[in-house]
Amino acid sequence: MIAEIDGVSVRFGDRTALDDVSVRAPAGTVVALVGGDGAGKSTLLRTVVGELAPTTGTVRAPRKNHIGFLAAGPGSWAALTVRQNLEFVGGIYGLRGTELDRRCDELIGRAGLADAADRTASALSGGMRRKLGAAMAMLHRPELLVMDEPSTGVDPVSRIDLWRMISEAAAEGAAVLMSTTYLDEANAPGTWWSSTPDGF
Repeated sequence: MIAEIDGVSVRFGDRTALDDVSVRAPAGTVVALVGGDGAGKSTLLRTVVGELAPTTGTVRAPRKNHIGFLAAGPGSWAALTVRQNLEFVGGIYGLRGTELDRRCDELIGRAGLADAADRTASALSGGMRRKLGAAMAMLHRPELLVMDEPSTGVDPVSRIDLWRMISEAAAEGAAVLMSTTYLDEANAPGTWWSSTPDGF
């Protein structure tokens, strides 16, 4: 099991954001957390990547350098090109030379960004920038890939590309834990999903 969330609750003062949530994310699978806006999905993902400590319960996950995280924001640096964004992240994770070049080329191709590789992130459409963020999160082949609503608000073509990238990451052995508001994504083949009557 790559990630285990057991009985996690998170409270901010008198407000309960999560109440006794348990989730398992095995290697090679996509686990979707389903819920509406404000249901606590992002809070749960932040506990998994170590940005937020749970009030009660336990979270077991790989070390940070073995996690790829796509937050709800753009996930890239606006002033850098597509390739520069990937190269910068690759350098952080110790990728160099031919290995880095090959991995960047591979993910640029998977994301459908070959024609935009030298374009700054600020010049990309919302869907293209989201795909770039996903590529950056999975560049170092993390054991656990955590993605906060990766396809919300993007165009249909980019959404298909993103789902293909996520499926390929799982096929290569990563555990993928993602949040979504789309039930069709949660019901995609090979995807497990977790929810409560009111979401998380």
